[in-house]
Amino acid sequence: MALVCVAAQAAFCQQAPRVISAGPGWLQGNTKLAKNLTLQPRPQLTGSVGTADLILDCGNRGSFVYQCVANGCSVPPCSETESAGTGVSVHRLAFPGLTEMFSKLGRREPAELSVAGVRGSGGPSDAVAMQTTQGVHWAPALTRVLDGHYCFRLAHLPVSSSSPSQTFVLDWDKSVEREGIAAVPNMAPGLYELEKGTPGTNPICCVDTNATPAWVLVVSQSGFQAVNKEWEDNLAQIEDLEQSGASTSTLTTLRHAILASLADPVEGR
Repeated sequence: MALVCVAAQAAFCQQAPRVISAGPGWLQGNTKLAKNLTLQPRPQLTGSVGTADLILDCGNRGSFVYQCVANGCSVPPCSETESAGTGVSVHRLAFPGLTEMFSKLGRREPAELSVAGVRGSGGPSDAVAMQTTQGVHWAPALTRVLDGHYCFRLAHLPVSSSSPSQTFVLDWDKSVEREGIAAVPNMAPGLYELEKGTPGTNPICCVDTNATPAWVLVVSQSGFQAVNKEWEDNLAQIEDLEQSGASTSTLTTLRHAILASLADPVEGR
């Protein structure tokens, strides 16, 4: 992360703020804010009501979420208080090791993710799933999926044009089999993008291209308990943030950052 010297504090240098996620409409002067952009100490950041949240990694000062609550909102980069800005709410993120999580997220998700305002009620969820000799227990990712006959498409993250994808079919019926076990040939533990679709003949799995894919971290049976506990502990904090009014894009970005961080040791990185 770049260092900047603040003129008002001679000889004091600190890490320059970096954009983790920015909805369309956030500006610094005439510059549109975008993922991984390094910001200058001034001018102020501006947005408007309806603009998705802005997440900044401010190094040792912490990480912050900014949300416009009035048109013409403005705030200095890395401001810790709402009083320093106009028409903006400020939330400090209290996750341990968040800067490192964001760094790992950048390697898994280099471009800004397009997230629907509300995830479809029948789509898969971000989750940690256990892999046993029977297959992968997909149930944690299917909490919002209605009973039915589905196909799913998997791609290892980060996804690229050369990334091979795999598909599997599942008869999901919680009253019959609550674990949602399905085997995927030659599947190694790791972080995957999961999309739900309708089984067909051409293509084999017709996925909903308008839905937001879920991220699922597949973990071996021996390592599942520890990884899942850390995931659930972090999810509790995300739920608190959701209650405070954070946007879907912010919540998704945080879940992905946590999963990206958990995935590296699972994959032996």
